[in-house]
Amino acid sequence: MSTAKRNIQKICNDSKDGSVLYEFGGEGYKSSVRHFLESSTDVAAYAVQPGSETTLVEIMKVIAKEKVPFAVKGGGHAMCPGFSSTTGAQISMMRFKQVKYDEKAKTLDVGAGCLWDEVYREVAKFKRNVVGGASADGVGVAGWLLGGGYSLKTNKYGLGIDNVLKYRIVLPNGRIRTATKDDKDTKDLYQALRGGGNNFGIVTQFTLKTHPQTATFGASLSFPGTREDRVKAAIVKFVKEESRPEAAIVSAFRHTLRNGKREYNISVLCVFDAPRPSRRADIPFRMFADLMKGSASFTSNPVGWNARGATTTLETLPDADVQNAGPEDGSDLEESGFREMTADEMHDIISPYDLEPRVPFQVVSDPDIDSAIEENASFAVSPSTLTARGASRGGLTAMKGVGELAARGRFHCIMVSKYTKKLIDAVAREAEAAAQSLKAKNGQMVLIDIWPFLPSIFDNSPRGAAWPHKKGAAFGPLLAYFRWEKAEDDKFWLRKMKTALKNIEKVALEEGCTTGKLPYYSNTSLEDVTARMIYRDNLKSLQKVRAKYDPDDVMGNTGGYKIPLPK
Repeated sequence: MSTAKRNIQKICNDSKDGSVLYEFGGEGYKSSVRHFLESSTDVAAYAVQPGSETTLVEIMKVIAKEKVPFAVKGGGHAMCPGFSSTTGAQISMMRFKQVKYDEKAKTLDVGAGCLWDEVYREVAKFKRNVVGGASADGVGVAGWLLGGGYSLKTNKYGLGIDNVLKYRIVLPNGRIRTATKDDKDTKDLYQALRGGGNNFGIVTQFTLKTHPQTATFGASLSFPGTREDRVKAAIVKFVKEESRPEAAIVSAFRHTLRNGKREYNISVLCVFDAPRPSRRADIPFRMFADLMKGSASFTSNPVGWNARGATTTLETLPDADVQNAGPEDGSDLEESGFREMTADEMHDIISPYDLEPRVPFQVVSDPDIDSAIEENASFAVSPSTLTARGASRGGLTAMKGVGELAARGRFHCIMVSKYTKKLIDAVAREAEAAAQSLKAKNGQMVLIDIWPFLPSIFDNSPRGAAWPHKKGAAFGPLLAYFRWEKAEDDKFWLRKMKTALKNIEKVALEEGCTTGKLPYYSNTSLEDVTARMIYRDNLKSLQKVRAKYDPDDVMGNTGGYKIPLPK
């Protein structure tokens, strides 16, 4: 390690591009190793920020020669420990920040160190947009795209990997290649990178298709758990009736612990990727707006357009009068928090997975319960330590503040092709069952979501991708996201999450919503999911591609779902 470190230090010192090697400690080191949660951050021996492909090439040559354990970090939202973090050499791609629009080709070049927030801001200048991360707040481009990429635009344009035209990559041997589908020398590499993760080298730039972007329409809603039956019925109604690819919802059944008291709410993010229809009958999400209208009160401030904290009290209407009530032009929906907005404003709508949002929910309160959900409610968490595997390395002790959130947690998922009432009931039931342990086991949040897609989402997906998806076989992740405070509770919460999803999967099988053999989605799976479970029948061909581009297994020294070399 010391030889490799000295050589990489010299490479950085001799570079003309601002490349820097950071020792343990200091803000440069912390920025390089920092991840979304502390549980997925490790204590790297040192961190390096290459400033160009040229410097990255030289660093890769050292790593290959010295067999250095390493990790590559884009945005740092990988949840699994050791996937984009390491106790060896941490490579941060944060200096690869270019975002360049080609007006003639209508494509966008995006550096691997970019976050979706900055990509959206830049492309919006041209009234265009890309198929990108559904949660814009801090999610990195590289990991999301290399894993597949489900988006709020997926109903219309497919996955993120269906919209990548070109990859720039530094191969494990230090060569720089540009991979495209039409280049006979690199078309196998191009397809392997369409969902193949970090198995083939370090991607430095993506060239993406762009699409026209109009105004959008929607809201972010939050209902108290006492309204569970009505919200579930509205979700079922949306799934059955809405077939426009512009309309998307993400609903989360979320239990949190605040000040020692458990709270339960159901969030519904509603996005119509088109201008607001002129007739009420054509406006999507009416079933959710009607729930707002039938509430005793709600906070009238969906995404901060009006004075924060303004509250409107409505008279409760009988259920029979609520459905489809309102003027022909649907103007009453704005009273329920819905509004036409720019794409930038749409991306500022709260993610269903946030506890401390930068923009508040449209909140429904219930006068019949003591604790109403408060707008922008704060969430108190205790500082947590890093994972046991990373708490101390070579005399280095974990630094405070290396997680964007002082918390531990994971994503995990099952894959489903549709949602039925029984499956939605199972989601609510299992979230409730897992949440019973929040207080006793230092839990912060139990969340299980519902994100329905149309059966046609893969109908225009180009064939040949590493991650299996094809026309006529739609599926998407049913996600669980659990957060807790202490490393000593890791095993408990991981078991609890697996149990919840196993029980939900049983119902999904009975309902014909899954086969149990669909490919796992690597961006939201636990670390014990295998490469075969992700790539299924594509694994054998991917092994051959890996042998061609990484015969010395250099990328085997980093984390992630490793495609094994052929035996």
